[in-house]
Amino acid sequence: MRARGHTHLSLSMVDVVVSGAPIRAQIADALRGFFATDAATTVKPAGRFN
Repeated sequence: MRARGHTHLSLSMVDVVVSGAPIRAQIADALRGFFATDAATTVKPAGRFN
Protein backbone atom coordinates (compact mmCIF):
# COMPACT_ATOMS: atom_id res chain seq x y z
CA MET A 1 0.00 0.00 0.00
CA ARG A 2 1.30 3.42 -0.89
CA ALA A 3 0.69 6.34 1.42
CA ARG A 4 1.77 9.94 1.41
CA GLY A 5 3.37 11.45 4.46
CA HIS A 6 6.27 13.45 5.73
CA THR A 7 9.05 13.32 8.25
CA HIS A 8 10.32 16.39 10.03
CA LEU A 9 13.04 17.10 12.53
CA SER A 10 11.74 20.44 13.81
CA LEU A 11 11.53 20.52 17.60
CA SER A 12 8.86 23.21 17.37
CA MET A 13 6.57 20.77 15.55
CA VAL A 14 6.59 18.15 18.32
CA ASP A 15 3.00 17.28 19.31
CA VAL A 16 1.58 19.37 16.45
CA VAL A 17 1.20 16.59 13.90
CA VAL A 18 -2.34 15.22 14.13
CA SER A 19 -2.54 11.50 14.81
CA GLY A 20 -4.96 9.19 13.04
CA ALA A 21 -5.27 7.00 16.16
CA PRO A 22 -8.73 8.30 17.22
CA ILE A 23 -10.12 7.72 13.73
CA ARG A 24 -8.63 4.21 13.59
CA ALA A 25 -10.23 3.48 16.98
CA GLN A 26 -13.64 4.64 15.70
CA ILE A 27 -13.31 2.46 12.60
CA ALA A 28 -12.28 -0.54 14.72
CA ASP A 29 -15.30 -0.05 17.01
CA ALA A 30 -17.63 0.21 14.03
CA LEU A 31 -16.19 -2.96 12.47
CA ARG A 32 -16.48 -4.84 15.76
CA GLY A 33 -20.15 -3.87 15.92
CA PHE A 34 -20.69 -4.81 12.29
CA PHE A 35 -19.12 -8.25 12.61
CA ALA A 36 -20.39 -9.01 16.11
CA THR A 37 -22.88 -11.84 16.27
CA ASP A 38 -25.30 -12.74 18.98
CA ALA A 39 -25.14 -16.42 19.90
CA ALA A 40 -28.94 -16.52 20.23
CA THR A 41 -29.48 -15.31 16.66
CA THR A 42 -26.64 -17.15 14.96
CA VAL A 43 -27.91 -19.67 12.45
CA LYS A 44 -26.09 -22.96 12.71
CA PRO A 45 -25.64 -24.92 9.49
CA ALA A 46 -27.52 -28.19 9.26
CA GLY A 47 -25.36 -31.27 9.26
CA ARG A 48 -24.73 -34.54 10.94
CA PHE A 49 -22.17 -33.05 13.37
CA ASN A 50 -24.61 -30.60 15.05
